[in-house]
Amino acid sequence: MSSIAMLGGTGPEGRGLAARFLANGETVWIGSRVAERATETVDSLRELVPNGKVFGGTNAEAAEQCEVVMISVPYSGLDGTIESCGDALEGKVILDLVVPIRVDAGVFQLETVPEGSAAERIQARVPGARVVSGLKHQSATDLLAIGKELEGDVLLCSDDPEARELIAGFIRGVPMLRPVDAGSLRVARHLDAVTALILNLNRRHKSRASVQVIGLEAVR
Repeated sequence: MSSIAMLGGTGPEGRGLAARFLANGETVWIGSRVAERATETVDSLRELVPNGKVFGGTNAEAAEQCEVVMISVPYSGLDGTIESCGDALEGKVILDLVVPIRVDAGVFQLETVPEGSAAERIQARVPGARVVSGLKHQSATDLLAIGKELEGDVLLCSDDPEARELIAGFIRGVPMLRPVDAGSLRVARHLDAVTALILNLNRRHKSRASVQVIGLEAVR
């Protein structure tokens, strides 16, 4: 199995995904700008998943240790995170979890990304990486509730079929989640837009809705 670096893993989404992967037996490194915050998160995850193989360090240290890197930081911190990792991201499979979003008059709106999406920006900044975009529609609260069954589809975009299949394999290990091939990396901008839509729906209806696609074959 490949080890996973969760950059920005001290936030709710990063911690939730880390917990689910740990529960499935994966090895996870929690990365943060501040190593002490990563250590605190590691301690909390060990309480949540007692047998989990989890370690912590700076974002650069986590990226250096792992074959797969998942980036879960606010869009405003994306460039700084990439720069802090230096060459540690080259050649790695990178899962983009970043949503370029802001709240304007109580409504979630997409930020303008010159490249089109957060995933495409990552690919432009790290040309040697194998970028996949996905896992943006799951509730952090539900992810952290280890005993709760999840539901929904995980739409994955990538120009690298092998990288997409690797990420799909991690998703299959989480009960009730289904990976779906959503196309090339250019489609990732639409994933970001769907995330904004879901956030607005959840705010309006005080819910934790996700995505389910009917009539399509999953990535298997």
